Amino acid sequence: MSSPPALSATEQYPNASELEDCLAHLAALAHDPTPRPVYVTMVPVYGGKPPMYSVVLRSRDRENIRQKLSEVLNRQLCLGVTAFSLKANEAQLVIQYRNRDSDRNSVCV
Repeated sequence: MSSPPALSATEQYPNASELEDCLAHLAALAHDPTPRPVYVTMVPVYGGKPPMYSVVLRSRDRENIRQKLSEVLNRQLCLGVTAFSLKANEAQLVIQYRNRDSDRNSVCV
């Protein structure tokens, strides 16, 4: 039997659009009416290290999103910040949060 092909570093981690969707879901939970409240790009890090994610908050009322994201990440984001980076493990936390929230909502329906 042959072993499965090795995954590249970027295939092991969420892509930028998946994280952007999850952060938009988080913004909706924070009652943000902005159609596309966040913009995310994946920044590759060389040397076999996990990628970073550059996040830009587009919403006018960013504070609610920052507070909700701070709860999910269990760390504070600076007051007034409009752009920040997430580590790959933090991106995975955001996606896991959305998946748990979706599972809870589907059970409650």
